Amino acid sequence: MSIKSKIYKRLLCFALLMALVLPLLGTLAVAAPAHASILEDINSNLSATSLSELGGGSSNTLPKVIGGIIGILLGFLGILFIVLIIWAGFQWMTAGGDEARVKKAKQLIINATIGILIILASYGITQFIIVSVINAVSAA
Repeated sequence: MSIKSKIYKRLLCFALLMALVLPLLGTLAVAAPAHASILEDINSNLSATSLSELGGGSSNTLPKVIGGIIGILLGFLGILFIVLIIWAGFQWMTAGGDEARVKKAKQLIINATIGILIILASYGITQFIIVSVINAVSAA
């Protein structure tokens, strides 16, 4: 393969990657005002001195706050999964027929998929536990 065709191939891969990433960035820019209010809520919750002040009233209980924090952390892990899949796909596309690089990219995709399955299972278990605790606390 000539140098010129390798350059064209890399430019094409970069253009495809940007075609996938730029719409996501636009979505983040549109959702920025929503993120700002979330950050304000987190700041007010961190500065609360008692559970009754948390969230501005008694509507937020400790299980709800813990559930919200766990949901945010699992959301970040989901974003990490997307980044890993895109990175592995980019590695695979730019492997240039090198079997070792292709195998490494495939392994990264498999590992990321196993990771997201674990994250989804942990999210389901966490939601079940948090809802059960909230129902038990509100019933008492």
